[in-house]
Amino acid sequence: MKRKDGAWIEIQVSATGLRDAAGRLTGWLGIARDLGGVRQAEQRAQEQRDEFAAIFDSSVVGVAVAGPDGRLLRINEALQRMLGYSSDEIRGRFLLEFTHPDDLAIHEAPLRELFEGQRDEAEFEKRYVHRDGTPVWSLTSVGVVRDHAGAPRLVISTLKNITARKAAEALTAEAERRLREALESLIEGCMLVGRDWTYLFVNDTMAGYCALPRASMVGRRMPEVFPGVEATAAYASYARCMSGGVPQQFENAYTYADGRVGWYEQRVYPVPEGIFVVAIDVTGRKAVEQALMESEAKFRFVVENASDAINLLDLRTGKYVLMNQRQVALTGFTQEEMENLPASDAYDRVHPEDRDISMEQQRRVAAGEDLELAVEYRWRVKSGEYRWFSDSRTLVRDEAGRPVALVGVSQDITERKRVEEAIRQELRTNQTLLEQLRSRKTLTGHLPICMYCKKIHDADGRWHILEEFISSQTDVLFSHGLCPACTERFLQGNA
Repeated sequence: MKRKDGAWIEIQVSATGLRDAAGRLTGWLGIARDLGGVRQAEQRAQEQRDEFAAIFDSSVVGVAVAGPDGRLLRINEALQRMLGYSSDEIRGRFLLEFTHPDDLAIHEAPLRELFEGQRDEAEFEKRYVHRDGTPVWSLTSVGVVRDHAGAPRLVISTLKNITARKAAEALTAEAERRLREALESLIEGCMLVGRDWTYLFVNDTMAGYCALPRASMVGRRMPEVFPGVEATAAYASYARCMSGGVPQQFENAYTYADGRVGWYEQRVYPVPEGIFVVAIDVTGRKAVEQALMESEAKFRFVVENASDAINLLDLRTGKYVLMNQRQVALTGFTQEEMENLPASDAYDRVHPEDRDISMEQQRRVAAGEDLELAVEYRWRVKSGEYRWFSDSRTLVRDEAGRPVALVGVSQDITERKRVEEAIRQELRTNQTLLEQLRSRKTLTGHLPICMYCKKIHDADGRWHILEEFISSQTDVLFSHGLCPACTERFLQGNA
């Protein structure tokens, strides 16, 4: 029909004849209805049906529409691919027919509550069986479309294939199982602590360190298991790792109820759940360290109070790492100066004539030789004076047998050397005298002598006074005097 404004509209007309008492047609009654709104509603409905069909067919999630009795009325291509059947092979059947036998009971309670109106949607995970017999995991959601009376009219199910996710979860679960087994078998103590300080995992070793059953720790908060733990240094390290995400490493002592003390080295790592703690019992090591410290203290006491000079040269750094007071006193340097004195500088202070001796000693000792005799050489002390030292050295090796240090024991023998030199000088003088004595002439045979004046007549025909001749031939010197007889004679004569 054309309206006054010239626009054509679609109308629906119904006409009814009007008759009189005799049945004669006297007129008619017409009713006209504009169909513009109806056509628009039909258009919208068709568009919605087209959109639903497009979504239904192109969805990557399997979709199934069933009647109130559960028989399938329509399925999309995604569900066909998921189960391996065509639409014609599935239509009219029940989804339960494709459910894995072991998972039939999974959906019973949720579906019953859904149909009874106790819930708007039912969701569960279960397996279906593909046409080739392989299981297919699905996250299935089921909803009900009801009529105006509330009775179920359609059942719509969406099935999301989660087989890959389930396989990954299975791998993860297996990895976690193996990890737990590995953690259980570790000799180190391990524990996983949540961000609320709840023990999520504790292995037997860690429980043993804590002297508690695992069951009394897992699932409980640390402050509940160990009251007052918040005031400890260990807890502070845990908290720094928990809040800052920075790994921590420390050693702490734990006093047990019986009074014994255990030492533990702990390493704390940040993890998504909270912190992961690895601990190892180092009580034995601490005891050894304490014994070593005591032994070292005794050793240092002996070294510091030794009458000999003792030093320790680190072959790796080339520096002296130990000097006792006697060693420092002999050199004239301070303790700090000696400890910072490189081996090369110490070598330069050896007298040039003695350097080969000193270096040969170090070389032979470093090569592993045991030298029984000490080496003597001159060394320039801080004052600049060269002093004589007697030096013996012993090689120190590490656990692998590698040379790591030289222990030197020194004595200042300068005075002894001076005495020895004096003795040698005296011996040289005596030797000269002895040689001179051995080279002198000895008077033998007959000497012509004047019987009156006692002069000697030599081989050259000259006459010599007796004293002069004997003195020229020997080392004898004469002193003059009078014998008793001559004294008496001369005195009487003078009288």
